[in-house]
Amino acid sequence: MKSIKLIVLGACLTLAPSAFADASVVPAAASQTASGWTFNYGVSAKAFYDTNVYQDGLGPLADQKSFELGVGASIKATDKFASGSRLIFGYAPTGYFYTKSSGLNYLNQAFTSEEKFSLLDFNWDLNQSLVWVAGQNSMPVYASDTGAAFTPGFTAPSEQSRTNQLVWGESFNINKKWDKWLFEIVGNGVYQNFESNKNHVTAGYLNCTDRYDVNGGFDIGYNVWKKIYVLAGYRIGSQWQGINTVSNQQYGNYYNRALVGVRGAVRDNLTVDFLVGSDFRNFTGTVQPGFKTSQASWYYAGTVTLAPTKSDTFTGSFTRFNQMASTGASDYQDAITSVKYSRRMTSRWSADAAFSMELRAYLPGISSTTQQYTLYYPTLGVNYAPTKNITYRASWTWTSCQTDTPKSASLADAQEFRDHVFALEAKYAF
Repeated sequence: MKSIKLIVLGACLTLAPSAFADASVVPAAASQTASGWTFNYGVSAKAFYDTNVYQDGLGPLADQKSFELGVGASIKATDKFASGSRLIFGYAPTGYFYTKSSGLNYLNQAFTSEEKFSLLDFNWDLNQSLVWVAGQNSMPVYASDTGAAFTPGFTAPSEQSRTNQLVWGESFNINKKWDKWLFEIVGNGVYQNFESNKNHVTAGYLNCTDRYDVNGGFDIGYNVWKKIYVLAGYRIGSQWQGINTVSNQQYGNYYNRALVGVRGAVRDNLTVDFLVGSDFRNFTGTVQPGFKTSQASWYYAGTVTLAPTKSDTFTGSFTRFNQMASTGASDYQDAITSVKYSRRMTSRWSADAAFSMELRAYLPGISSTTQQYTLYYPTLGVNYAPTKNITYRASWTWTSCQTDTPKSASLADAQEFRDHVFALEAKYAF
């Protein structure tokens, strides 16, 4: 059954932007052509100072500091046709090195492709991505000062990004316009395969389990005013989660999603793209006794972009969706709100400030103590581009994790952590 599901995933789906892995692709400016193809190249180097490498709040791993170095390269090949069709392929490897321990080092390789063309009087837009991380094969063991084992807050996202894994995604959008009507066939999916040591029975070991989320459906839109479309859509999807043998539970499910929304340009400097609706979910896995296997929950995803001047841009993004936990044995609602302000001071200098808040709430009946984690990410950055080929950036990011675990619980402080990351980065585009 699992192999059949993976074939379906590989045949028709893509990495959702809110999903499970992150890869930095170095942009490139100058190019050369050969046989109709355009090639872009870039290299980058980024130095970090991380004040809490393991993102632990209490115990032997808490607040361990390290300098880091990331060295990367990229290549992008593009072929454009007179009909407007195009093919794009990209590859971007980045190696990360830590002074704290060589065991934290890892290589992140990102492969991307995009195909855009017209067929049968429809516009086709297909995207694929593959992220392969070659890093640590074992995860750390988390324990408090008293030696009591615990699961770290938010499953220590930076720690998880360093472990061996494969993240594969696809997406497609097939659309056509008739007069004021818009019709789209859409699909999205992501599969994450952790290749590290799984199902470790040691208390406090950060187990990881494979997971996927795949859905497909349609949107119908109508042009109500200038460039504004109102939308109605429907999705059918499936989520799957590997079994963590420590708990022997998994929350795989099938869902139906009904949506309404709006998309387009309200004015030349203001665009919106927003869908909201409800998920109707049936859980088919081995769940906690008493867990409600049929549930409905809110879903939304959208962006708003405002450029009041040529130098200023405000961007907001809002998502809420159900997600399989990467440590297994749970499902939670993930709500992320992000705002960003970018300012171009001169042709060479620019700056940006961003703030994100992520709320992860376990579905009722899964956890007896912790029901909700809240994560805050403020970020500040300054950019300097002395030439069109060279870019420098200095940035600061603070991560703060809070939980509603009762303070009387001995592990409340352990699950909460703070983490500062200071970074200097240089990029060169050939």
